[in-house]
Amino acid sequence: MESTFRCESHQVPPVVYKYAGPKAIEHTLKSQEIRFTSSSNQNDINENLWEFTKDQDFQVKQLKAHTLQTWLNERWINISKAEYDDLAGAGRYAEATACLSVYLAVQRTMSRIGILSLSSDPQNILLWGHYACHSTGICVGFDSSAKFLRDSNLRGHSGLHPVVYSDNRSKFDYEEPERSILGVVYTKSSHWKYESEVRAIRELPSGESHMQVPFEASDIKEIIVGAAISAMHLKEILAVRQDLYPYAKLLMALPDPERFATILSPVPPLPIIEGLHSGSLRPGWEPSTLTEDSDYLMRLTKRQLELGKESD
Repeated sequence: MESTFRCESHQVPPVVYKYAGPKAIEHTLKSQEIRFTSSSNQNDINENLWEFTKDQDFQVKQLKAHTLQTWLNERWINISKAEYDDLAGAGRYAEATACLSVYLAVQRTMSRIGILSLSSDPQNILLWGHYACHSTGICVGFDSSAKFLRDSNLRGHSGLHPVVYSDNRSKFDYEEPERSILGVVYTKSSHWKYESEVRAIRELPSGESHMQVPFEASDIKEIIVGAAISAMHLKEILAVRQDLYPYAKLLMALPDPERFATILSPVPPLPIIEGLHSGSLRPGWEPSTLTEDSDYLMRLTKRQLELGKESD
């Protein structure tokens, strides 16, 4: 039986990205630290689970055997209704109980593994919506060869590796437990493929659910701000960039004019951002026209038709 884990560091791009909300300005940019979170605290309960059919079957047999033995040992005709329900339920819900038992046991086993989840794609509209607080946050581009990533290790396994997306769980080979665990850590459901995730892992201190890992200012290559970022947060970013990351590219993730996509552009000067947010600076067209003039859309459509005829 073979683990799905493969060392594929060559697939990692030169820059990898961490999406985050505005709080990351303080917690990441200013502190120069990044958080590794316990693998048991990820979004998907399907993570950190190997293919556990045999484990579940064993648990079911154990539960049913225990139930039968209890019935044989007890004068069940004299037991209370509550005791009867417990015994009957143990058999009736054996599979669900076994599944939950294995799940919780595996999560306890894997809880010491800390994960830093990054992406190879800074223009993913779902990631901007899900992880960057509806584009009010930031996306930080790290040098994938940075020391804090190279030094990330678990039992001799080091570096940054891409996630394997699959419809099936990773197999667990009890003769190669460490490689099997890596297969589990680096395998996710195909449903998450859009994230284009790469991961670094570290062993967490006992009893801790996360750890803060320092990085060098030179490790940050890009700071990308969301289109919905507030002028106040942008001002903070400009200040911290000037102090700590003067060589990092500063970009803004904007909606593509034609497609459902994100484009990266230079950040407009702060006074322009402030003016647009306050309403003192307006675009060349007024959105209010759409509601104040009921004939606007009709006239616009007519003009488009005229332009179309002129071009024929």
